[in-house]
Amino acid sequence: MNCYAGEDGFIVNKRFGVANSGRVDSVGKVRIGSVFAQMAHLPVVDHTHLGEDLSLEKFLSLVEYKTFHKCKDTTQSGLYLTSESDISIDNLQGVCTIHTNRDVKINLRTVGSAKLVINAPNATVSMNLKSLHDESFIHCKNLEILVGENFNACKIYDIGQGKTIKTTVDDDTAKLVSKHAPTLHILSEHNALDVKVMSDFEILRQQIMSKLDQKNKTASSK
Repeated sequence: MNCYAGEDGFIVNKRFGVANSGRVDSVGKVRIGSVFAQMAHLPVVDHTHLGEDLSLEKFLSLVEYKTFHKCKDTTQSGLYLTSESDISIDNLQGVCTIHTNRDVKINLRTVGSAKLVINAPNATVSMNLKSLHDESFIHCKNLEILVGENFNACKIYDIGQGKTIKTTVDDDTAKLVSKHAPTLHILSEHNALDVKVMSDFEILRQQIMSKLDQKNKTASSK
């Protein structure tokens, strides 16, 4: 499946499923309710993980390869998404690559069981991270990640700072992170990585407020 959307953008209010592979290129805003990309047959996890000590050069080369190799190879799985405007996805699950060079906002309200590549060095990204299926990569300008209390579903590694981000104040919970747990590798161009540990209620409240704000902006622009 391949789709090109012009200035009116690409809008799917409910579920957008990608059985194997699909591509969406949009000039206007992208707004999707739920993305389920290759969820029926997720790729086998490679437990020979890269580790957390990726050099800046290796990280950038991996992101470029995973972005543009997938762009050219139509046999690659999952959703490949590009946009020249803001991107908003309420629920993202499965295999997804997002690419843009524009100064836009990418809002992923819930990310779960995902294998994710975001190559958007000029974009501001925000997400509520529940879990990862496999190693994932984000290259952006600014990034805000919300995680629940005592989050241990994956590791979050800041390439720029060269350190793993602590997501729990409970040392016993931190020890439960498996050695095989996937890592989210992040490079923020402005060293602006903000990981917020919040209660489920606080996260839900913030998501509702964000959704209402988006609806008000959409209504006022009509």
